[in-house]
Amino acid sequence: HLLGSVSFKVAVFAISLVVVIFIITGSIATRYSYKTAAETALRESTAAMRFATKALNEELELVEQTAHFISDRPELITNDPMSAYKPLQELLFAYPDIATAGIMFRENYYPSMGREYAPIAKWNETKDTILTCNSIDMGFAYLDAPQDTNWMESSQGFESWSEPFISPTSGVMRIAYSVPLYHGEDLFAVLCLSIDMDWLQDLLNDCNPHNDGVTAAVSQYGTVLCSYDSTTVMRDNIMDLAQASGDTAYIRLANEVMQGHNGVVHIHDPESSIIYFHHVPSTDWTFFFVYPDTLLSEQTAHFYWRMACIFCVAIVVLFFLLTWGIFRIIKPFSHKLQNISEDKARIERDLKIASTLQQHMLPKPSAIGTLTNTIDIAGTLIPARSIGGDIYDYFRRGDKLVFCIGDVSGKGIPASLFMVVVRTLLHEITRWELQPDKIMTRLNHGLLRTNSENMFCTMFLCVMDTTSGHTAYCNAGHTPPVLYRHNQDGGETNFMHTHIDLPLGIEESTIYHTDELSLNKGDALFLYTDGVTEAENTSAQQFGENSTLQLLQAHYDTSREVVDTVLQAVR
Repeated sequence: HLLGSVSFKVAVFAISLVVVIFIITGSIATRYSYKTAAETALRESTAAMRFATKALNEELELVEQTAHFISDRPELITNDPMSAYKPLQELLFAYPDIATAGIMFRENYYPSMGREYAPIAKWNETKDTILTCNSIDMGFAYLDAPQDTNWMESSQGFESWSEPFISPTSGVMRIAYSVPLYHGEDLFAVLCLSIDMDWLQDLLNDCNPHNDGVTAAVSQYGTVLCSYDSTTVMRDNIMDLAQASGDTAYIRLANEVMQGHNGVVHIHDPESSIIYFHHVPSTDWTFFFVYPDTLLSEQTAHFYWRMACIFCVAIVVLFFLLTWGIFRIIKPFSHKLQNISEDKARIERDLKIASTLQQHMLPKPSAIGTLTNTIDIAGTLIPARSIGGDIYDYFRRGDKLVFCIGDVSGKGIPASLFMVVVRTLLHEITRWELQPDKIMTRLNHGLLRTNSENMFCTMFLCVMDTTSGHTAYCNAGHTPPVLYRHNQDGGETNFMHTHIDLPLGIEESTIYHTDELSLNKGDALFLYTDGVTEAENTSAQQFGENSTLQLLQAHYDTSREVVDTVLQAVR
């Protein structure tokens, strides 16, 4: 009976051992997955914050350049008291992102206009008409307002951005840039340009890499400039909010922000969250991306359950394989010869199937889709045994065509299995990396992690831009391809000059190099393994590189014709 059989008992023991190992490794993998998710979120957030910072700086630099245009031409506004209005209006028409523009003249500069005079141009509420007025009409006495940093700092010769403020007319958050105006060395006025900042929240939200996260920003003094909680905007200070929460991590975050640092903090109030913060040097502001802790936990849980499902399927398969395998081992030895014969036949069938599968893994012209209209590509693989370790492949990645050829050390099943690993890693790596030297580096590291038999693989890899013909390539110890250059005289055929780096799977610290060339209409590349140049005739003479080059100097209409001609020559 099955329950009483030795094979069943051994299989149950083995399965139990595997389950224990899974529980231990699963716990480790879960913690590692959480760490990886957090590191990924940090990289994505850092990149997003840099993008937001760049967008903010571009907007601020535009205002600064506009201000300098006026400050470099003081004659535009000093002819008479009313002459300043026209350049201010023209400035707003040219740069509609600027909300108001004003010039604050020094005391009694125009005696006829009174002690202080500041012409102002601004957009109306619908931003379709420019209005003009005087600071006196607005009840604004800048000479008697020491808190007005625009006048105080710029009148002392400093260019400066103001702390964000709420416009009394539009109710929108604004910041102002002030620059002193000179006649020679004599300061006679201060130019002040202000812009609305109601787009800041939208900018941060658009840059946010995760929809479940929220964004915020504070000024150099800790004032909340934008936030998912609109009640705090321009009302609360990050230090006050941190102190009110009582969360030590929140308080540490506030101190880091006030010191202008970048970083990440895990807080627990009002909810457990991870906060990534980034200091903006140009304004001394700080941007925040806030992610609920549950976001990373969900990613980890999804990973764990996927792994658990795969493991359950593997357990069932392993159980039946172990039961069957052990049962076969303990069968009476009288059937040993019969078993050997059956095993041999099965191996031959398996090798035949493996050979068929290996051929099916080779790429077809359909792999490059519509590129067959502009690129002619063909290849063939004939292993030394029923299956072998040579490899060639080509496939598309967007508008890039990736193609390669390689030669795995050894022959037979081990080489073919190693070839499958190489091909699988190559397809996976090129999903996110298309720089040949980096592809080779990642491929080399991947092979070394699982290369217990010290096998290696030579490879020549190309990545072609199908729109321009620009081709980047890397050579990991492979025989250099032959390059055919088409010209009016029939063309030239030569071996390519390449860096020849170490084969894949030998040394982890190997540095690979990318070379480049441009392929024009009519040009061709011939990639091959040493099975071509080392092919021997009946006199044990090798075909050689010179014969290969001479054979390729003839005119061919298609890539398939080239492949068939070379194949016939070396057989």
